[in-house]
Amino acid sequence: MTPGDPLSRRRFLAAASATAAFGVACGLPAAPGADSPAAGAPASAPGVPQVLLVDGRGAGGFAAYLEELLGAEGVLGVQRMMAPAAAPDVLDRVLAVVVDGPVLSPQWITALERFAWRGGIVVAITPGPAFLARCGIAALAPRGAPPDGVRVASPSGDVLRLHVEADTRGWEAAAGEADARFVLGDTTGAAAVVRRRHGAGMVCCWAFDVARNVALIRQGSPRRVDVERDGLAQLRFTDVMMGWADPDRRHDIDADGFVRLLVGQLAAAATGGPLLALDHFPGAARSVLIATGDAHGVGAGVIDEVLGRVEAGGGRLSVFYEPPQTPGWRRYARRARWAASTWPIVGGALASREAPPSPRLVDEWRRRGHEFCPHPTSRPNLEAGLARAWEDFAADGYGTGHRVLRTHEVYWQGWVGTPRAQRRRGVRMNLDTYQIGEIMRQADGRWSHGHLAGSGLPARFVDEQGRVIDCYQQPTQIVDEQLLAVMGGPEGLTGAAAAAVVSAQMARAVADTPAALCAVFHVDSFVPAVGRGAEAGAFLDGVLRASRAHGAPVLTAGHWLAFLDARRGATITSRAWDAASGRLVCDLRIGPDAAPGLGVLLPAALDARRLRDVTLNGAPPAPRDVRRAGHDWVRVVAAPGPVRVSARYEPA
Repeated sequence: MTPGDPLSRRRFLAAASATAAFGVACGLPAAPGADSPAAGAPASAPGVPQVLLVDGRGAGGFAAYLEELLGAEGVLGVQRMMAPAAAPDVLDRVLAVVVDGPVLSPQWITALERFAWRGGIVVAITPGPAFLARCGIAALAPRGAPPDGVRVASPSGDVLRLHVEADTRGWEAAAGEADARFVLGDTTGAAAVVRRRHGAGMVCCWAFDVARNVALIRQGSPRRVDVERDGLAQLRFTDVMMGWADPDRRHDIDADGFVRLLVGQLAAAATGGPLLALDHFPGAARSVLIATGDAHGVGAGVIDEVLGRVEAGGGRLSVFYEPPQTPGWRRYARRARWAASTWPIVGGALASREAPPSPRLVDEWRRRGHEFCPHPTSRPNLEAGLARAWEDFAADGYGTGHRVLRTHEVYWQGWVGTPRAQRRRGVRMNLDTYQIGEIMRQADGRWSHGHLAGSGLPARFVDEQGRVIDCYQQPTQIVDEQLLAVMGGPEGLTGAAAAAVVSAQMARAVADTPAALCAVFHVDSFVPAVGRGAEAGAFLDGVLRASRAHGAPVLTAGHWLAFLDARRGATITSRAWDAASGRLVCDLRIGPDAAPGLGVLLPAALDARRLRDVTLNGAPPAPRDVRRAGHDWVRVVAAPGPVRVSARYEPA
């Protein structure tokens, strides 16, 4: 008898009475490993610091988020501390110091000036007038901001959003350079970020709170929450961003642009040697595709078919599943049927293609590298929806240890209410920054396919008080119900045309705007009766082909999260720089989840010297030149485990 054939009630009861396992069928165990307690981010080992981040704001400041952003951009060895009365001894052992806020004692100001004079890098964010005066930087006369507000022009000419109060008078410095300028209307104004030599080192001053500004770009304004604006069902992240994010500038990554400007300043270290950083993606990849599929009560056979297509394309899929909402007695019957499907003779008849997947089948999918997580509704409210989803998954034997999540209808509460509630359930990656609707349409009617959050990369959320929430914001930039005509998508594209749009997005990510692209392929579209399978399949297959063509691994959200944790957990265990010979010897420790390896970035130039050779554990790697944070770097891939990096800089 083949799977899916009808089974009479008499045969079912006869088989049930022949085994003592029937009673167990109403209490199936969770899938192995799925019910383990949710783990948080790996604790960061102290390691050897490269950058000291001094919190000069205290409670309510965003210094912790600035540390998060520097880590997201790959800066190794950031050590954050509150500003004590006197400078600590570690000041003599770091390459750079970032001071966030104006609260510095005269002793600190003297120590920082001496640190820069000896060859260190000091980055001061909204410093007080005493520090500015000591560094030879003067404020200009007050300037009024025009009605359309103030923006910032970066050295590359990009105009970046400014959402925080700033000293719009601007600054000037003797023998200084403007790393960025205020843009007042159409006129480029005074310096917003000034950089100048100070002895053998460098001092860089910012006229605005860059970390808070990036938070407002990535997450919208806390003053705009819980108000319907986008015309779509449910409150969504797009409601917060509607009228806040400019659709005509959606290709810009200004949140990333601000952080990279700061990292570029840190990379100018000379006396203390080169700054080591990490690239964004696994191994030699220059982008990744996070493949996900939302499924609403879909049968096991359809899900298995989609998983097979993704596997054929060289990837793995995160399935966000909403079980059928059935009465309790039907759920018990379903669980009994799952148990009986393993019995000899009659079991195959109980393996229905249309029925929900059994825990054993879900277990098999997970062994094949896929992910199976709940897809909670927010009704009647967010907490109740999460509780019900967790209870349903536990009752059906699918486990409860879920670390990544997308909410049904991508409901958004408060500024960070959704990720905060999910984090209480153990979730550490939120995919609800979902790019759909009129917010993606430009003024000329064309559709934008950029980055709603001003970033193509994940970073953890921050709340209104500047506290980092251990849950990543991973945008979902590729949405089938936005692109495909058969799904009612406003862009009205065929599957092939939509795949071409995604291929262009990947090309930009690989060429000049590093991005982790998350795509959703609704599994419901592959149900034969729905009639969308041909176009949905063409879209899925086309995106998988584009990923292969651009060298972008196709990962589940859980695999991507594990890599991010391993990248954040990488530490410098020892570091020695010989300025006379230009030799750096540095020991790293990289965790196993970073496989196939981390891209280690070394500045291509250091003052008048060029990087001539580099080895990893004594062997020459295959270096590649890359451009990051406005600087040229050399990238080498270090495998997990202990790694000794040896690099030599010689006069150009």
